[in-house]
Amino acid sequence: RLFAHVYMESSDKPKTLMLQYFKGGWLHRAVWGDYDTIPWGKPGSNEKVNAGPLPETGKWVRLEIEAGKLGLNPGDQVTGFALT
Repeated sequence: RLFAHVYMESSDKPKTLMLQYFKGGWLHRAVWGDYDTIPWGKPGSNEKVNAGPLPETGKWVRLEIEAGKLGLNPGDQVTGFALT
């Protein structure tokens, strides 16, 4: 499982959150919220997985997803991470 803890202010709530993982390219992404706001990645593939609605605002939450859903396998070397 891959995860990140996030905190969103209710006064500055984004439309979308995206976790991105780099393994030979930025081709492994999970999207919470408005799926179409961020155009990166091929829809319906591990390049852009719909992970669900935006989390609650005003508190810390843990976003997580199975690595396999993003096309990542045990032993893969992930060399980058981005939160968009």
